[in-house]
Amino acid sequence: MISVLEKILPVNRIQLLNIFKDGNDTVYTLMILLKRKNELQLVSRDCIYAIEDLHSKLSLKYPLLLLIDGKGVVSKRIDFSSQSDLEWYKNLDYSSIHCSSFKNETFEFISFCRKETVAEIYESFIVKGYTVLDVYVGPITGHLLREELQTDSFVSNQSLLNYQNGQLTEVSKSLDNSGLQTVGSLKLNSYEIALYGLGILFFVNDMTFSTTVLSNQPKEDLLFQKAFEKFGVFTLGFFFLSLLVSYISIQYLITANAQLSLENSYSSKSFDQIQLLEKERSDKMKILTETGFSSRQLMSFFCHEICNDIPKDLRLNFLEVSPLLTDVKNNKKIELGFRTILLRGQALDKIQFNDWVALFREKHWVELLEIISIKKDKKGTTFFEVKITIKDV
Repeated sequence: MISVLEKILPVNRIQLLNIFKDGNDTVYTLMILLKRKNELQLVSRDCIYAIEDLHSKLSLKYPLLLLIDGKGVVSKRIDFSSQSDLEWYKNLDYSSIHCSSFKNETFEFISFCRKETVAEIYESFIVKGYTVLDVYVGPITGHLLREELQTDSFVSNQSLLNYQNGQLTEVSKSLDNSGLQTVGSLKLNSYEIALYGLGILFFVNDMTFSTTVLSNQPKEDLLFQKAFEKFGVFTLGFFFLSLLVSYISIQYLITANAQLSLENSYSSKSFDQIQLLEKERSDKMKILTETGFSSRQLMSFFCHEICNDIPKDLRLNFLEVSPLLTDVKNNKKIELGFRTILLRGQALDKIQFNDWVALFREKHWVELLEIISIKKDKKGTTFFEVKITIKDV
């Protein structure tokens, strides 16, 4: 159910807050990210030192992700080949800590702090009405920018992330976190690097990262809330739309019924007239089709094509278009061979005549070429009569 809601109602705009405790001071880095298709856009970012100023920048409308680091947060590397590390890892009391971790083939990097610390910060935002989806601790989220930075070491928050052969190998304290790093078109400081990595983690859901799950499952609550709001708006809109459609339909039916009553008085006469016109139209179209006038090409075009393709040793004596099929008699319909051309002539070379016949049989507008008669006199001259039937093109 949750996975279905995530696809239907995705969270595309997220507020990210990096809470870094540096001694007695707290630095708040706020970043708002927007996901459009496959692009992640930075909407705004602020560095804030007073909690009152922070609440003036935050919005209750969009969900919030928290990242806690600095005083009270411990980051440690677990070497899977070290027995002492495995023993320490095995004895870790997860019930008393809130931890976030990243695991690769060789190491697991874990950042943790007291659960009460996280609970206190988390509740301070919940009572203000914010929707806090997750709480991460430590600088490890900056690892997700490694491919963009293309460097063997960079600072995330106030921790130095070191790499060998593209693999994270060590996390240590950094004495210099004042530099800016280039990520695409952005210039990010060390606090923003950890925060931007958290935004990427939220949208791509990298399974190599994990964090302590909040007991009240705020992400599920947010999805159900969005679904309820969308469903409520849809239901209300559908209700008013149904009323409007119903009103329009009633008015239309009243008007249509009055019009139909008026038309029924003329329907019988109109129907007879329409049938008569349809019959006339059908008869006229039949005549046009039979005479060839409905074709895109007139018969004169095909006569021109025939005359152009006559070889020099072949002579036409007679060309008739649409010849008579029956004798002309009084009170009898004259029948013509529409789309038919009758040719008579003579050829000095029979081979050339055969080639000419074969050529015309290949024409795309020739439906049938029929040799009616062919004779040869004593001088070797071939007399022929040919009928060509034209396609309706």
